[in-house]
Amino acid sequence: MGTSRPAGTPKPAGRTRSPNDRSVVPLQSVRHRARRAGGVRVWERCRTVVDRYGQQVIDQPTAELVERIETLPHVRVEDEAHRARNWRRVGVALLWLVVAAAVTGVLGVRMATSTASADGWTREVEAPQITRGALDAPITITVSRESGFGDKVTLRVDRILFEHLDVNLIAPAPSAETGSLEQVEWTFDPPDGEVMTVSIDARMSPAEMPGIDRLGFAVIERGEVAVEVRPRLVRLP
Repeated sequence: MGTSRPAGTPKPAGRTRSPNDRSVVPLQSVRHRARRAGGVRVWERCRTVVDRYGQQVIDQPTAELVERIETLPHVRVEDEAHRARNWRRVGVALLWLVVAAAVTGVLGVRMATSTASADGWTREVEAPQITRGALDAPITITVSRESGFGDKVTLRVDRILFEHLDVNLIAPAPSAETGSLEQVEWTFDPPDGEVMTVSIDARMSPAEMPGIDRLGFAVIERGEVAVEVRPRLVRLP
């Protein structure tokens, strides 16, 4: 038999939830809300409690959602995006320039011909103008004289040639060779006709440092320089 309420006693009003109400909400409900909000959320100041039924719950007023964690540290503005795009375009253009230079042979050996004439002598030298380490650097020396060669021919070469190039073969071989600290003189037997050609099989030293030098080639007649050419040699890394 239940206890009756005295007459005139007002009926207890239903519970009203205030903003400061610290009621509990099941953990599954909180997770469901997070999934509906979209993505991964970070929960701060969450306190797990256990109600009288042994159900794990979260104290709702202390659970606060923070902003979604971004993949990048910050979102790029329009100016930064344009600047990054321009730098990428510059990098691609430079890469294509290097590829084009390699295909066209600009980065390899470039030959040049130097010619000089004096007193009936003509000296022509075909030598590398631009070269790189460990690449072939052949040199061809052509000497001509209008009246022909009546005596032996002496060619003088600056010793700097041997400092930068590894000379493997000289054809035809000189019949005599003398030298000083700065030059080397080769003496050749007189050829038939009015033209003499000397080929030098050389290669740039692998450990050669970049730089620019002048190579000297001269024809010596009676101890004096009859004609001389000084081609430029550019060494690339």
